[in-house]
Amino acid sequence: MNVMITGISSGIGYETAKLLAGMGHNVVGTVRRFPIRRLPGVKYVLMDMDDSQSVSDGWNTCGAFFAHQLDVLFLNAGFGLPGAVEDLTGEALRHQFQCNFFSQQQLIRSYLAMNGHDRVGRIIVNSSVLGFFPAPYRGAYCASKFALEGMLGALRAELQKTNSKVLVHSLQPGPIKTRFRQRSLKEFEDHIQPSTRYASDYEKMRGRLASRHWDRTALEAKQAALKVEKMIAATNNTVYRMNIGTQIAWFLRRILSTTLITRIAAKGNP
Repeated sequence: MNVMITGISSGIGYETAKLLAGMGHNVVGTVRRFPIRRLPGVKYVLMDMDDSQSVSDGWNTCGAFFAHQLDVLFLNAGFGLPGAVEDLTGEALRHQFQCNFFSQQQLIRSYLAMNGHDRVGRIIVNSSVLGFFPAPYRGAYCASKFALEGMLGALRAELQKTNSKVLVHSLQPGPIKTRFRQRSLKEFEDHIQPSTRYASDYEKMRGRLASRHWDRTALEAKQAALKVEKMIAATNNTVYRMNIGTQIAWFLRRILSTTLITRIAAKGNP
């Protein structure tokens, strides 16, 4: 099976590439820069999800590796830009959406154009619990993931309506032990001009993002990779909600009012 995975330098992408290559699948993974240590049996392609031209060039290179026969597209690459909505500039929002939404849609379009609809295919997207449940100081990230989930829902309906053989899966993890927090801290420092109103919470947030301590609900990236393996074998469109917290959040989202959801979200860690 031919598999393309975006963002395999670490975390979920790395563990998924390692797992699938070890199972004998042909894996191509994208990175923003070539790592010093590479996974055996995995082909590496440069692709910067912040740059649409880089995405296009990387896609063409990946297609050449597989002679344009790709069975699975796993859209894993992404990041979180923390900060209060009030402190988000248009530039910061565009930066978040370019990686987490526009480049994802660009690759989905490219995949469907190459694969067609008469051939079985699978699109797997690494989303988030914050794609359906809000959190303070995560406005940009929530917006990008809510938008992504909305687009995936529409896509599933369109593909089913036209009898396409392409399936669309969504992985909705909560905390995963990866470098996500370190990247978030850097994005915050690079793109947010903190206002004094949120100074206290920002200080707490910096400490949490810099910490190596994870709460007990956090899962290993290997566990997410195993979920991706199950998605590849699934015969219907699926949504996998990882972490007990994600499952509880989904239940609460369905039964509680906006007022109660807001109260719960406001009590969350900055």
